[in-house]
Amino acid sequence: MKRKEIPGPTGDTYSIPSAIKASTELYPLKVAELFSKKIIILITAFVLIANILLANTNGNGIPEAIVSEFSKSFSEAKEIRCENFGSYYKATFSEQRNTFYVFYSDIAEFVGIASNILSNKLPGSSQAGIKNKFAGYCLKSG
Repeated sequence: MKRKEIPGPTGDTYSIPSAIKASTELYPLKVAELFSKKIIILITAFVLIANILLANTNGNGIPEAIVSEFSKSFSEAKEIRCENFGSYYKATFSEQRNTFYVFYSDIAEFVGIASNILSNKLPGSSQAGIKNKFAGYCLKSG
């Protein structure tokens, strides 16, 4: 039986029977090409599965409905950080050099908003109540 030398994928040569020659000419894909196609298929499958698993979220587990409601109400917000607390979500953000905390239910209903303020910015009755209730304590900002 006659044998033929053919180049391999790494530059080596292989001796094969001449009867196999026809099949190597019909299928000229090399091992590296097959491997790269498999990698591309695996990456594509991973991306598709990840998109399905993250459907209806923006990538960090916050439902799109909450992101949409927040964006409508606080379009000027900067440095936004969202956290999931089970049955509600808290977004911390800056707006006009102030830090705010806004809360939404797990079905995207607005619950409330909060902000830190200095004690001297409170109404007089609140300042007096704090002085009476916490006499002997010192309030500090920061």
